Amino acid sequence: MRVHIRHQGKLVLSDVIFANTFWSRLCGYMFRKTPHASAILFEPANAMQTTFMHFDLDIIFLTRDNEVVKVLRNVRPWRHTWFYPKVRKALEIPSGTLKGEIREGEKLEVDQCPVGASMRSSRKNAANSERPESPDFE
Repeated sequence: MRVHIRHQGKLVLSDVIFANTFWSRLCGYMFRKTPHASAILFEPANAMQTTFMHFDLDIIFLTRDNEVVKVLRNVRPWRHTWFYPKVRKALEIPSGTLKGEIREGEKLEVDQCPVGASMRSSRKNAANSERPESPDFE
């Protein structure tokens, strides 16, 4: 499943992977040379690690109601975060993507992507927003 993340009504991350199974939470960005998704939302998660990662991350820890508890910027590979007992979710974002827009105490909105939305289609729309999208048959 994929979700969109909004902050103060503005779409800040689209087509985010929702990692809520054992395997999806285990893998995340591990072993990848470059990010394969705009972000990954882990649930449940109250601590994170960047073992076997090859790029820096920004990590946002959220409560069950999507209130921002902690924002960690530029977390390097092979690091572990503290355990945050009030946290239910963690959002991993390639470092520098949000440029300091989100602060502790603010709330995020998490919306499920429409059925059939794909990362490829959101990248096409971002690159060429004036051209209507045709379906992919690959």
